[in-house]
Amino acid sequence: MTPRSFWMIVIRIIGIWIIYDSIPAIFEYISFFLSPNLKSYGTMFLTTALWLVLTAVFYFLVIFLCIFKTRWIINKLKLDKGFEEERFELKIHRSTVLRIAVIVIGGLLFAKVFPLFCKELILYAKQSNVMDRTDFKPVWSYLLLYFIETFISIYLIRYSRLIVNFIERQRRKLPRDRDADHE
Repeated sequence: MTPRSFWMIVIRIIGIWIIYDSIPAIFEYISFFLSPNLKSYGTMFLTTALWLVLTAVFYFLVIFLCIFKTRWIINKLKLDKGFEEERFELKIHRSTVLRIAVIVIGGLLFAKVFPLFCKELILYAKQSNVMDRTDFKPVWSYLLLYFIETFISIYLIRYSRLIVNFIERQRRKLPRDRDADHE
C-alpha cells in the first residue's frame, strides 16, 4: 500500500462518516419546515431556508470531494509527499478496508441511535396517553429521525458490499490524474 492509497482510504472513510453525521443536522432544519406555525415565523423562515440550503450544499460538496475526488484532495494537500517509505506493508485490498469501515460506521451508528429510538418510542407512547386527557400533541419528529438513522445503520451493515461497489464504480468512472498510482 502506498501513502497515496492509504490517504485515499482514510479520506473516503471520513466522507462516509460525514454522511452519517450530516443526517441530524439536515433533519433539524427540515423539521422546522414541518412545524404547524410556520407562517408566523416570517423572516426566521427565510433565514432557516437559506441555512438549510447552505448546509446541504456544504455537506454535499464535502461528501462528494471526500468520496469521489480523493485524488484531488491528496494532490492539493500534498498528503502523499514526505514519506520515507514508498510502500506500506499492508496486504488488504482497498475495497475490503472500505467495507470494514462502512460496517464499523453502521455499527457505531446503530449503537448510538437504537437506544435513542427506543427511548423516543416509549416517550411517544407516554405522550399519546397524555394526549387522550389533554390537548397536548405528542412530538414525533425525533422518533422519525431515530427511526431513519436506525434504518440507515442497518442498511450500512447489511449492504456494505453494495455501498463499497458503488464507491468503487464511481471511482473507476472518474478520469485518473496523470501522476496517480495504479492501485
